[in-house]
Order: sequence, then C-alpha cells, then structure tokens
Amino acid sequence: MLAEQSYFGQVEDVPLVLKAIPEIWPNGSWLQIGANTLDPDLNKNDPFKEFLFLYQHYSKYFVEPIPELAEKLQHNVADMPNAHVIPAAIVPEADSVGQTVTLYCVAKEPDTPNWAAQICSFNPEHISILVPNARAEAVQVEGFRVVELLSRYHIVDVHVLLIDVKGFDYAILRQLPFHDPNFSPLLICYEFMHLSQQHQDEAKELLHAWGYMVTFDQENGYAVLR
Repeated sequence: MLAEQSYFGQVEDVPLVLKAIPEIWPNGSWLQIGANTLDPDLNKNDPFKEFLFLYQHYSKYFVEPIPELAEKLQHNVADMPNAHVIPAAIVPEADSVGQTVTLYCVAKEPDTPNWAAQICSFNPEHISILVPNARAEAVQVEGFRVVELLSRYHIVDVHVLLIDVKGFDYAILRQLPFHDPNFSPLLICYEFMHLSQQHQDEAKELLHAWGYMVTFDQENGYAVLR
C-alpha cells in the first residue's frame, strides 16, 4: 500500500499521501466525521480542505451533528461534486439506527468567540475544559454507530477517513469495522490532543494491529495503510 511505496514515513509526507491516493485510486469515498463548516474563515487550520479538489470523482461525506454548522456546511459544499452532508453524530452506543442523542455545546453569549460555536461534547464537563467559563447547552441530534452510518448512507470504498470530535476520536476508532475486508481506509487522521495518554497509546496500538503506520504532529495522528 502507500506506506510500502515510500510515500509515507513521517508527518511531513501526509500531503504526498493525500495527492497520491486519487492518482492511484481515482474512485472511492472521502469520509469526514466532525466536518464543521469547511468555512475558510472559521476553519483556517484545517489541513485537508486544500486537497478536496483532487477528489473530484470521489463521493464525499461530511458528518456534522451541530444543526447550525451543518446548515452552513450544506451551503459551502453546494457546488462541490458528489458531496453529501450528514447532520448526525457518531455515538458510543445506540439501540437502534438513527436514535436521538444529547450533545452539549457552547451556549451563545455576547462575549463568546465565533470559533467556540464548533465546540460540542457528549460530556458537559468537557465544555468548560475546552472553553473556560462557557455554559453548556443541550442539543438533540440524530445518532449512529459507525457501522450504522456506513449502512444507512451506503458509504463504500472509504479511502480517506478524517475524525475530529474533540476527545471522542478513540471511541470512534474502536468502532471502525476493520474486520470487514471491504473497509480498509488508506489514510486515517484523528485528533489525539484531547485524549488521555492511555487512549493515545491504545489508539496507536489498535491501528498498528490492523496494519497501519502511524505518525503525529502536535494535534493529530496520521495512519497510513501498509
């Protein structure tokens, strides 16, 4: 795979991987969990937006549970080929497909910075940790486990998987159906900076066990299939 073809050895090689994937595999799916809005002003630090134009023939699925952000996201990708916005959350457990779950988001206050609108968690205590002195506001959203999401929206051939869910990334990694021979993303990116040291280590071990080479920058882990 990509790691064996010398595209990848350290974090600086991630752009090469993102460029190589659509060249070698011109069709597939791009799945982004915690997509936010893809707004250039709000998401200036998103390292992946600039590569989306290379994936013209890919089906692109953007999962964003916060209603306000999902609406803006829908507007921002309206002209993007094969783009689909899924206004839902990935949940730890679900008794049925599409059940309603509670997210806790930063409540809007006169002095709340714009970037805080993207901060949500299943744990209300995380809100004050991520945004000091912020008030948590409950939001009801549709929830899926990963396998339910893939089935419900007929998502296949996932070659690029991006996860950015403010501390829930490891829980999502654990849900990925690696046992399914049809599920083998070539590149997985997840945010590790909000994970405990134990979960950081377990996430790396999990990905190694399924054949991935993993490297890190200050915020994210990047796993490329060997």
